[in-house]
Amino acid sequence: TVNLGGGYKVARVATEHSTDLQVVGKPVRDAFVEFYRNYGRMLHLEIEPGTFLLANSASLITSVRDIVSTGSTGYNFVKLNAGYPEIIRPSLYGAQHPLVTIPSKPNPRVCSYVVVGHTCESGDL
Repeated sequence: TVNLGGGYKVARVATEHSTDLQVVGKPVRDAFVEFYRNYGRMLHLEIEPGTFLLANSASLITSVRDIVSTGSTGYNFVKLNAGYPEIIRPSLYGAQHPLVTIPSKPNPRVCSYVVVGHTCESGDL
């Protein structure tokens, strides 16, 4: 048995590229065929593609608790009712996940915000 593990890259934002399983799999397949030719034994392949298969299959839906400004030289914060306890990868690895805003009413005002979670920890943004 040969276990190739996991860790296959998953594109989560538009600038990223996912692992191309056809490109990665071809040399592995070729090596398995060659092993069979040389030794007459077939190998069993295991992979662990959990994140690769599931990462883009769900969304975290949250709502805004509050919007706070620290002044003209500070920041505008959007406080959510979810944060790193629900999606810890940005805090642990600096991972990026797309944010999609669904406004409850039209708002012509556009500005930059720092999006933060509900736990009041430095990594919850």
